[in-house]
Amino acid sequence: MGPKKGGVNQKVAAAKEKKAAAQAIKDNEKARQVEAATAAEWAKGSNQRGAARKEAAASKADEQARKRREKEAL
Repeated sequence: MGPKKGGVNQKVAAAKEKKAAAQAIKDNEKARQVEAATAAEWAKGSNQRGAARKEAAASKADEQARKRREKEAL
């Protein structure tokens, strides 16, 4: 008798397909979570930059008002 020349067992092939499908679902979920976290981080960063700009503008306006009051006092 010669060597067996069969293909992959059908049950093994079905199990591999099922495992691959389950892994794809898990990968998609993880990618979605990573994307959501990244988007939240970017949004937080832009809010911080905006707040810093507003704070700087308010500080500058306060400084100008202080100088104006000092000038008027002289």
